[in-house]
Amino acid sequence: MRDENVSLEDAQKIMREERDRLKDSIGTEVFHINNISPHTLLDRVLAEDVVANRDLPPFDVATMDGFALRVPPLYPLTIKGKIQAGEYGDGKEIGVRESFGIATGAILPKGANAVLPVECAEIKEDVLTGGEVKKGEFVLLKGSDVRKGEVVAKKGMFINERILALCTLSDEICIYKKPRVGVIGSGDEIVDGLMPDSNTHMVCAYLCKMGVDAVRIGVVQDDYSILEETISNASKKYDVVITVGGISVGEKDFVRAILENEGEVVFQGVRIKPGKPVSFWYFNDTPVLSLPGKPTGAFTALELVGSKMFGDIIRRSCWLRIGEKVAGQCGYVNVLYGDMDSGYFVPNGVKNGKYNTSIVSACLSTIKSSCYTLFENSIEKDEQIEVFLL
Repeated sequence: MRDENVSLEDAQKIMREERDRLKDSIGTEVFHINNISPHTLLDRVLAEDVVANRDLPPFDVATMDGFALRVPPLYPLTIKGKIQAGEYGDGKEIGVRESFGIATGAILPKGANAVLPVECAEIKEDVLTGGEVKKGEFVLLKGSDVRKGEVVAKKGMFINERILALCTLSDEICIYKKPRVGVIGSGDEIVDGLMPDSNTHMVCAYLCKMGVDAVRIGVVQDDYSILEETISNASKKYDVVITVGGISVGEKDFVRAILENEGEVVFQGVRIKPGKPVSFWYFNDTPVLSLPGKPTGAFTALELVGSKMFGDIIRRSCWLRIGEKVAGQCGYVNVLYGDMDSGYFVPNGVKNGKYNTSIVSACLSTIKSSCYTLFENSIEKDEQIEVFLL
């Protein structure tokens, strides 16, 4: 099947479908949460829901240093002792005219249903008086945070430091094995040292943050036979191959020629700018993602299209005004990079109101932008736009 210049929505749908096939083929692995180094799990993808194996907290606990008592307090109250965090409180119980000193995080004694903060208490010879306190005040009830059997992290989530904390509520977690991805750059100007190989390093770093075992194979000169052999060898070794460069319509764009002559093409080109030449195809039944060679074009194609093969990165966003009118290319999703300043989005690559994606795409410095926005056709001056933070 060959589909040229597909919509961004269709390209993302195809990538997500490929993600499901990829996960099925690479399989899963199970880890006991306390028997593995935390960094091993970071940026991995959950293959099953994480279900809590206990209530949290497992007991009623104090959230303030103070005095555990029964509401309504019938002052004066006898102070029977002090309960520290970590003590189980076996045998500790209060009556209507009794209290216990209690530390933050400590388990409430039997009969207590509130905590009087220490700063609200008056103590004289182990006798407590104080102000009004309501039932349940400064108490975290058993199971009020997490209930046993509750799903605390869903299948498909990336494990960051916060999700990792939730994973400790289960004895074992099941994650997808890391897909192995071989990354190939192309271009005589890079091989000869005239230009830096920024693209393959960027792609590998981006993928590693998505839980991918990305291997930089290197940069190949613009030669059909050498490129074909390199892609062929990679297709036999890796789960996915990513090429960068050689995919446009130039005389020496040999990746495109190999794709058209020997590949099983799924789509060739996506209606985004920059990043339009991005293509997806199979070589030796191995999925191949081909990114354009211009730095910002490569990043854009990876961010909006290629990354969906491995997961969905959720970018934080905010709404800002833009200080000038910007005209994009009709029929495309225009990806406008820029920075934030005093509540405004300041675009890069705009001259006389026109967004020049061919210049922006080729500039490595554009990647320094702190955010981007998506638009079709044009944006009006002072229009509020959604901006995605990088």
